[in-house]
Amino acid sequence: MSAMAFIQGLLLAAVPLASAKGSWVMAHDASQGYLSCPHLVGTAYGLNINCPIYPSVEACQTDCIGMVTGCNGINYKSDGKCCFKQCANVYAPTFSSSTGYAVWMYHATCGLIESNTVYLGDDLRFVDDVLSAEACCQICSEDASCKSWVWKAKRGQADCDSCHLKNTVKPNRQASDCCISGLPSATTTTTTTTMGGWVMVHDASQGYLSCPHLVGTAYGLNINCPIYPSVEACQTDCIGMVTGCNGINYKSDGKCCFKQCANVYAPTFSSSTGYAVWMYHATCGLIESNTVYLGDDLRFVDDVLSAEVCCQICSEDASCKSWVWKAKRGQADSDSCHLKNTVKPNRQASDCCISGLPSATTTTTTTTMGGWVMVHDASQGYLSCPHLVGTAYGLNINCPIYPSVEACQTDCIGMVTGCNGINYKSDGKCCFKQCANVYAPTFSSSTGYAVWMYQAWAAVTEWESQACRGSTHTDNSPSYYTVAQASDITNCKALCVSMAGVCKGIGFSVSRCELWTRPEGIGATTGLVGSVCLRYTPAPVFVPVEGGKDRVCRGSTPLDNLASYFTVAEVSALRDCQNLCMKEQACHGIEYNGFKRCEIWTREQGIQAVVYNPGYTCMRYETSGSGQDISLVYP
Repeated sequence: MSAMAFIQGLLLAAVPLASAKGSWVMAHDASQGYLSCPHLVGTAYGLNINCPIYPSVEACQTDCIGMVTGCNGINYKSDGKCCFKQCANVYAPTFSSSTGYAVWMYHATCGLIESNTVYLGDDLRFVDDVLSAEACCQICSEDASCKSWVWKAKRGQADCDSCHLKNTVKPNRQASDCCISGLPSATTTTTTTTMGGWVMVHDASQGYLSCPHLVGTAYGLNINCPIYPSVEACQTDCIGMVTGCNGINYKSDGKCCFKQCANVYAPTFSSSTGYAVWMYHATCGLIESNTVYLGDDLRFVDDVLSAEVCCQICSEDASCKSWVWKAKRGQADSDSCHLKNTVKPNRQASDCCISGLPSATTTTTTTTMGGWVMVHDASQGYLSCPHLVGTAYGLNINCPIYPSVEACQTDCIGMVTGCNGINYKSDGKCCFKQCANVYAPTFSSSTGYAVWMYQAWAAVTEWESQACRGSTHTDNSPSYYTVAQASDITNCKALCVSMAGVCKGIGFSVSRCELWTRPEGIGATTGLVGSVCLRYTPAPVFVPVEGGKDRVCRGSTPLDNLASYFTVAEVSALRDCQNLCMKEQACHGIEYNGFKRCEIWTREQGIQAVVYNPGYTCMRYETSGSGQDISLVYP
């Protein structure tokens, strides 16, 4: 096998090593060059060796980060020879013409990147001529004293491209178009959700929850701090078996202590160590600013820290269907949390409050492709809608076997007339169904099958009394839609479907049919009695990648920018670039800048990475079923 083939095999077969601080990226294969950054001597076999031999690229990468101070890049040869390097800028290293080595760079994973933001004062040091915000983050991540960073991004300012490291986290944070700022990659235990709303807030070295203690049940006995085989098993019993439990102290020997804290976002601690601390944070079903729900009160709680805490209180009370937190400073009952017996009673706009729904207790709706939505997992029931016979292996078969749920979904829509739902089993058995109402199908008690429905139409926010808007509830440019006449909403939908993906959704009222062709789709609604706003889920829309603004598109990594991934056109506006993409069947996204350059991305895997570059915009073109951030305003 040639060296080139060996390296390509490594690239395809091995997953790049990742850690809590960052990940390895192949910047060059063995035919392109060699890192000429300063060389570091590595340790292997108990000796300091120049370019030691390693059994794999992953083993070499591990020693670079863990054993060789300052190492952030390697040259790796097919015979196992590995040379350690320290590059001033891992996003733009220097190369020599030597070949035969694959080049790998270690890119830090930033804890946070904030555009149009600056942190003022509390300076540690600064570095000139830094290529990007990501490179500035890398520099901060490699300095143990650096707690946050600022990269001067604005073209024309005196210290443009300088990277300023800070002694503290986000000192004097302000909005400013001068800069991009952020946090380094995490070096301590990061907030990590493992199941439901569980979050680790302290590792075993930092303290112990001193909230009231609850006795847990294990082995059929009530036991103080029972032993569990894993932290997940303890978490499951806390929520499912121990009334009131919302936090645990967990020791490496399996000892698990159940706790009930009044405020899971600001619990109390003792100085005891040796236990990792986990809190259960409810995931709110909805949070609405400047909104109040009036009447239908269940109870209220004073001195609640935040809207999220109010949501948590509601989520832990089975009778609570919605909640209101009094947010406005100076009002008599500021910081009080009001729980409601019903969902959003008498909903009104008001700057007094933040309101919302508790965390969902039923199966979450999950979209996987186009308009497919999982409505039940395998434990909850089976579609009892009329059964359809499917075609597989050239035969008509009742519930044929498929290699994946996606393959079954594809045949349901493309091959089985009338199919709009499936029951799918883990062994691949797939039953095709035709339901009269895909939003309220009928079920039997049979389990073992996951239930999927094909819902081509979805409410953008609410199913009624909403008019469609662009990016905000006031964004209503006439260029976003075409007005047609339709006798009813069914005919309006049919007009949209006939536009072959160009129509992203409809607004309908009486006989007025708005066919929305805005490339980014319908992004918001506003309250309007008698109107309906629906998204057509199979239609692709343009979605900004990492905010889109000041980003150029890349393939699998920030350095992956092959010319074969896109075609270039000259257009006068972003909308024209989007229109070209919509006409190209293989288009997965666009890159556009103000100088009329339009890249139509046809790379099969799509756009998977971006790089900061002022003046550019990068957008994916994908089905709206994946969901969008929605702005909701009621009348």
